[in-house]
Amino acid sequence: MLTDSERRTLRALCDAIVPALDRAGDPHGFLGRRGSDLGLPALIEEGLAEAPEHLRAQLRRLLRVMGNPVANLLLAARPRGVATMSASAAEAYLRSWGTSRMPLKRAAFQALKQVITFLFYAAHPPGEPNPNWAAIGFPGHPPVTPGPAPRIAPLAITSDTALETDVCVIGSGAGGSVAAAELSRAGRQVLLVERGGYYSQSDYNGDEYEMLRRLSLGKGLFGTADNAFGLLASTCLGGSTVVNWCTSLRPSKDVLDEWEREHGIDGASGHEFRAAIEAVEGRLNVNTLESGHNPNNQVLVDGAQALGYQVETIPRNVRGCDDCGPCVYGCARGAKQDALVTYIRDACEAGARVLVRCRAERVLARGGEVTGVEAVATDPSSGQQHRVTIRCRTVVVSGGAIFSPALLLRSGLGNALVGRGLRLHPVTACLGVYPDPVRIWSGAAQTATCTEFSRVRGTHGFWIEASPGHPGLSAMAVPWGGGEEHKRQMARLAHTAALIVLVRDSGSGTIALAPDGNPVVRYALNAQDRSLMLQGLEEMGKIHLAAGALEVSSLHTRGVRVRHEEPGAAARFVMGVRREGVQPNALALFSAHLMGGLPMGADSRRAAVDPSGGLYGVRNLFVADASLFPSAPGVNPMIAIMAMALRVAQRIAAAG
Repeated sequence: MLTDSERRTLRALCDAIVPALDRAGDPHGFLGRRGSDLGLPALIEEGLAEAPEHLRAQLRRLLRVMGNPVANLLLAARPRGVATMSASAAEAYLRSWGTSRMPLKRAAFQALKQVITFLFYAAHPPGEPNPNWAAIGFPGHPPVTPGPAPRIAPLAITSDTALETDVCVIGSGAGGSVAAAELSRAGRQVLLVERGGYYSQSDYNGDEYEMLRRLSLGKGLFGTADNAFGLLASTCLGGSTVVNWCTSLRPSKDVLDEWEREHGIDGASGHEFRAAIEAVEGRLNVNTLESGHNPNNQVLVDGAQALGYQVETIPRNVRGCDDCGPCVYGCARGAKQDALVTYIRDACEAGARVLVRCRAERVLARGGEVTGVEAVATDPSSGQQHRVTIRCRTVVVSGGAIFSPALLLRSGLGNALVGRGLRLHPVTACLGVYPDPVRIWSGAAQTATCTEFSRVRGTHGFWIEASPGHPGLSAMAVPWGGGEEHKRQMARLAHTAALIVLVRDSGSGTIALAPDGNPVVRYALNAQDRSLMLQGLEEMGKIHLAAGALEVSSLHTRGVRVRHEEPGAAARFVMGVRREGVQPNALALFSAHLMGGLPMGADSRRAAVDPSGGLYGVRNLFVADASLFPSAPGVNPMIAIMAMALRVAQRIAAAG
């Protein structure tokens, strides 16, 4: 796929970002190991083969620019290709890109840094540990007790196929699973279509590298068009419920009042939606009895309480959880009450059929009414693709805030609001290094939340939670100011705790289509959301210091770092983050809460979907997922998504 020249440039970049250092006291060979020693260039090229065409083209253009002496003379005053630079010159060259005033250069640097550092700390040969794990204190994934035999038998597609059903539900995550179960129980014939694969408990081995490749969109490396936000989403049967952190929070009353009052979503603030929430919580076994705090969450509790801030225990959808840690990559013990062991199982027991590794290409309509779905299924045994035509009377789109709008855009259906109103609950993190081991990868992922600042400006504000972290994704987030600095920070990972701030965003983004039909996400923080995120970052630093952190740092490229013994450490941290601000690709930003894109409302001039979930302009085409949200819910959204999907499905069933 790459030319020899592009490969040489890629190898040089891997070795500049992860250089070999000749230092004493390196018993594991960690400091002396360079990126190419682990075969990273070949792994990146292999991954490119599966990437969307526009992303492949972008990376190849970048490699050609960085390998071109004339281009580097113009862009960085260095008349050499990166492959011919000395190690120190290559590091300085990359640092200049990372701190450039040009947004495109910062975005390119972050894209390279993220994929290279992730692979260096996460990738490993089958059956062998990553050689860097011993040096950073990571024990590897825990032994997995084999789970029970699969209870779901997806349809096998081995040739071009035509299927008929009453209802086709596209997407099997928090929304689609609930819709499929409710409509199946109502006596409708349901076909549940999922673009990802089906993995059962015996497949979840806790291995970050393998599980992200199987379960996550873009293998964990998907982001906005400008690379300012890393977007964490899943593509597997059960969707986000399989990989989320079990956080099960209700949307607040003022948000539900807003949805009803300002957007005309009838019943959102009353008994109907409350009953849907309670039904979902009951089916998922949401409780606080299994929310014991690991050291990472205890940091948040201790620091918040020391400052007099409100902190609460998080309810979780678990049953018999032993807090083993890798539940973020699927629960091998079946303790997480995800969609696979609840609503999808309910749907199958009520007669629903399941089709996996099947990508919906278009929803078909004639005369303003749904007639079916065109899809492409991949046979896992042969890798061959086959056309699937689905004839049905009703379609429920539940592909999530990225894929649902993209599907309707490809189909040419809906009004001008399709693809508008994307919300992210923007996130950044603050790291604290502690004297005792934290082992951020171990124990229940999230069990505490600080709600002190959830209403700073009207109904908008931020909340603070703890974040688990395995080596690969941690390496992506840790700032890179040079190869040695990054390695030194990673060497302390076992003693590092991570807090995250999540903003209830007032701004929004869009989903559009690339020429190849893949979704392109655009999102920029507005002034209010930047201000809230900055305040949240400041408060996280204070919490870490109050909890006893030896050192606190932000995720700015020019990292803000203070030590506990420095006079006025908290004030110094606040000054530092205010100096650096919140700029794209100058501060690591993420989101795992992808919402909106098909906003619900009573006014078709302001919404894509009506209050019952029907797409404006097309009969019998409904939406039941996070894309419906007309504004951000201000809490982790799983419960709200499932309750909204239940509401939509009940109205479909009642309409006959």
